Amino acid sequence: MKILFFSHIFPNQVRPTYGIFIKEIAAAMSKKVDVSVVAPLPIFPFMDFFSTFSGIKKIPFKESQGNVKILRPRFLSFPKYIKWIEFITLHRSIIKNKDLIYRVATECDIFFTHWVFPDTYIALRLAKKLKKKVVLVIHGQKSIGYGEINLEKLFINYTVKRVDKVLVLTSSMKKALNRLFGVPYQKTELTFNGIDINIFKPLDMMYQRSKLNLPKDKKIVMALGRLSPEKGFDLLIDAFRKIYKEENLYLVIVGDGPLRTKIEKKIKKQGLSENVLLVGSKPHNEVQYWLNACDLFCSPSYHEEYGLNVIEAMCCGKPIVATSVGIASRVINKDLNGILVPVGSSLDLAHGIAWACHRKWQSKLIASLGSRFSIDKSVDNIIKIFRNL
Repeated sequence: MKILFFSHIFPNQVRPTYGIFIKEIAAAMSKKVDVSVVAPLPIFPFMDFFSTFSGIKKIPFKESQGNVKILRPRFLSFPKYIKWIEFITLHRSIIKNKDLIYRVATECDIFFTHWVFPDTYIALRLAKKLKKKVVLVIHGQKSIGYGEINLEKLFINYTVKRVDKVLVLTSSMKKALNRLFGVPYQKTELTFNGIDINIFKPLDMMYQRSKLNLPKDKKIVMALGRLSPEKGFDLLIDAFRKIYKEENLYLVIVGDGPLRTKIEKKIKKQGLSENVLLVGSKPHNEVQYWLNACDLFCSPSYHEEYGLNVIEAMCCGKPIVATSVGIASRVINKDLNGILVPVGSSLDLAHGIAWACHRKWQSKLIASLGSRFSIDKSVDNIIKIFRNL
């Protein structure tokens, strides 16, 4: 079986963590079937003046990573309100690089897409010409334009109805697709994002603290994620301030994003600079060390479609204090691996952290619960769905 991933969300030399989970799925799947990737690169005028995007033009069009062959055609990208035009620019890019892309696409059995528009829309048109099947996985609400009304939504509506199978991470997304777009329940399948349990596994806590220069005389609370409004880091800092002296706590936040400056100011204003460490973004293969250095992991999100970092922390044997959203609401058991708290309450979050600090946890048991979500099991499930098409 030969699978072609088609996704503009895919890591590259400039943005090494952008869609890292898709890269990991492709790498794991390539051990079992033949995998190629078409990862279109969005470009726009004057992009070299933006530090986030400078260097994209130097990324090679064609490369290999392990068993995975990658093609990166460029397409002109547009701001939000005229983003629907991208189906034209991406289609033109595919035509421009027709010889290479069509050769790879002709050899594949299934197009596997990870974003609805423009990726799946264009893949659907190409698959129709080549008489191939298309499987779309929806990783979150943004992919389907949830809550938005624009021209892009019309393309999304057209696309999700015409793919051969839609994979979703939650039953709520399955219901949303049926309600919003009329996608039949039998056309959707539940799957899950998996973890590489050979990387995310329990390691010696004090050794990791020495290596990362973290305090050994305090209980460390770890949080991980993009510093954006929905992640609830403002809530976590408020909760931490209520209990850190009494519980002898130290807070480490791993991640970066648009709210970093605001969070830094909040930490300073509340006099927490000596007790809160904001370390910024870390390569995904280093996150395991930070998780293993903590006593417990906290996920304070207001909203989470899935929340893979909860599973990563579990695989490292760490108890979880989390708001009742995303995957946490399905995997946290108060008797086994952590506690769920209501969304939006810093007081409840503080009580949850304090409770977890005083509880004796079985690290090996928590890690075994996390290992149920291994990436190999996830990939086996997806390949089984492919074979049944």
